[in-house]
Amino acid sequence: MRSGNGEVRELPKGWCCVQHKDIAQINPKLPLNELADDLIVSFLPMAAVEEKSGRYRLSEIREYGKVKKGYTPFINGDVIFAKITPCMENGKVAVVENLQNGMGCGSTEFHVSRLTSLTSRKYLFYYLVQERFRRDARQNMTGSAGQLRVSKSYFEEFQFPLPPLLEQERIVEKIEELFSDVDQGVESLKTAQKQLKVYRQAVLKWAFEGKLTEAWRKRQSTLKTGEALLTQIKAERENRYQQQLTEWEEKVREWEAIGKVGKKPTKPSKPKELKPLTEMECAELGQLPKYWLWIKLEECANAIDPQPSHRTPPKVDVGIPFISIQDFNKETGEIDFDGARKVASSVLTEHTERYSLDEGDFIIGKIGTVGKSFKLPSKRFFAISANVVLIGRI
Repeated sequence: MRSGNGEVRELPKGWCCVQHKDIAQINPKLPLNELADDLIVSFLPMAAVEEKSGRYRLSEIREYGKVKKGYTPFINGDVIFAKITPCMENGKVAVVENLQNGMGCGSTEFHVSRLTSLTSRKYLFYYLVQERFRRDARQNMTGSAGQLRVSKSYFEEFQFPLPPLLEQERIVEKIEELFSDVDQGVESLKTAQKQLKVYRQAVLKWAFEGKLTEAWRKRQSTLKTGEALLTQIKAERENRYQQQLTEWEEKVREWEAIGKVGKKPTKPSKPKELKPLTEMECAELGQLPKYWLWIKLEECANAIDPQPSHRTPPKVDVGIPFISIQDFNKETGEIDFDGARKVASSVLTEHTERYSLDEGDFIIGKIGTVGKSFKLPSKRFFAISANVVLIGRI
C-alpha cells in the first residue's frame, strides 16, 4: 500500500488496499423532492464538531426547506470530514448519529462518506482522524492561502487499508480500550498534580515547624541554638549598621555644605535600626522546637523594594534589562533577559544600593504572582521592577 506521500506500507495477511470510493459513496445527494419542506432536521455547523474526539453538539434544528440548498446533507451513520484549513488539520471528523428524523444538514466545508454495510464507520473515523492521514491530506490540498481544501477527488481516491469486518470491529474495540486507559491516566495525572501542590506546601510547613529534622536533632550530642546563631547575625548586622551610619553622617555633612552655597537637595535617610520581636509577638506565632526561635526577616536578610516610587523608567532601544516578575519562567526559574523591557543604565546609579544583586539573592513577587520566589543568577548588570521585592544576604 502506498500512502499520500509515497511511503510504501506492507499490510497484514488478509488485508487489502482499496480506494475510499470503492467502499463508500462520497458526498451523496438526498432525494430533495421527496422530503417535505417543513420536516425538522438537525443542523450541524463546523463549530459544533470537536477536534479529534469525534464528539459534536446537536443543539440546533431547522426546517428542511430552509437548509436543503446551500448546505451539506447527511444521514445517520455518515462520516463527516472537515475539508478546509485549519479545521481539517485540527481533526474535525465525526460519525453522525441521533439526527432529527434521521437526517441533518451542515457546513458546506464538510465532505461526507456513506460506507457500505461491510465497513465499520468507526474504523474509518479513526483512520481519518489520525495525524498521519491529516498530514498526507494537507500536502494534497488545493486552493489559495487561507482557503485551502481537500478536494473531492483526493477524498475519493486516497488508498485505504481494509481488513475483514470482524477484525475492523476488533481494531475499533482495542483502540477505544487503550484510549480509555489513556483518558484515565490523564485524569489520574491531573489529580496527582493537585495532590503534589498540596504535598509540597505541607512539606514546607513541616520544614519550618522542625518536623523534618526532629529525628536528626535527637541524634545530635552537640547542637548550637538559634539564639547563638542570631547573636552572630546581630554582630554582623551591627558592624554593617555602624558602617552605614558613618557613611550617612558623611553624606549629611556634604548635604549641609551644599545647602550653604546653593539649593539644598533631599536630606539622606538615616539607616534603620532593627527592633526584634517581643515576647508577646513570639507567643502569638506559636511554639517552636527546642533551640529554635522566631525572628524578623530583616534580622537575617535585607528585604529591599527596588523601586519604591512605583514608577517604571522610560523604555529605551539600547539599555539594561528591567526585570519584572513576568520575565521569570515559572517552571525553570530562568530570567528572560533578552525579552525584558530595556531602560537607561542611569536607573542603577540613582539607587545603587537597591540594585546591588549578588548570586544567591532572590526576589519575591508582591503583585500578580504574589509570593512566587525566584533565585537570581550570578551577578549581572540589570535593574528590577517595582512588582518584586529583593531578598539579599546581609
